[in-house]
Amino acid sequence: MIQALRKPWLVAVATALATIAACATATAAQARPPHVAAVRCLRHCQAVKPQSTIVISGRGFQPGMLAAFSVRRGMYVINVLRAARMIGPNQLRARVPSDAVPGALYVLGPTSHSNTVWLNVRAPGTCPSITGPGDAVTRWQPVILCVLGLLNQPQTPQLVADTEIIIRGESGGDPNSINNWDSNAAAGDPSRGLMQVIGATFAAYRDPLLLDNIYDPAANIYAGLNYGISRYGSISNIPGVKSTNAGGPYKPYKMAVR
Repeated sequence: MIQALRKPWLVAVATALATIAACATATAAQARPPHVAAVRCLRHCQAVKPQSTIVISGRGFQPGMLAAFSVRRGMYVINVLRAARMIGPNQLRARVPSDAVPGALYVLGPTSHSNTVWLNVRAPGTCPSITGPGDAVTRWQPVILCVLGLLNQPQTPQLVADTEIIIRGESGGDPNSINNWDSNAAAGDPSRGLMQVIGATFAAYRDPLLLDNIYDPAANIYAGLNYGISRYGSISNIPGVKSTNAGGPYKPYKMAVR
């Protein structure tokens, strides 16, 4: 009789424990933060652009999640949230804000957020060659800041100043400057523009989304900095910048751009 009474009780306890375990497993799964593995355009494209649609691949996604984009508001870059629609068990679709800029992207769930990845937002004509206040060199600060963003470089006063060192030493701030006397000129490919890059360097390191014009300030700065970063690892390591910041004389950039 006692044994008969124990069996239903044991069954009830076992059932309750199984239910608790199942709930705990489900809760742990829900608590696991989402993870972003990759981001791509919805359709084949060379770059993610404002107002385009992106597909976010990863794991741990749920309905109702939000995608956080970096946008520019005045002088500041902030994060804004946009609805993300599930299009598969491991994929979300979201629309890039019209004022999005290169920066952090992550997915936000009800209780946690994902890892952060870099979203390289690009748009044609994002660096118009419009000057600001200042002397012949410092007036190019708005363009320098924009180009640094295109190159995924920090838009810091130091890197702006480093770029101005090159411009001041090479062209004095004249976008139409041309060197007709050095070895590059003798070879038929003179150094030109704000950064004094030669045609071969410009063709290899220019941004296809900027003007194909070596004298265009934004396009010229981009090609010069892109080459310098590729060859020396960073803007601060470009010979003229490194020497000047160490208290030495400026070393002509045109001697390194070949």
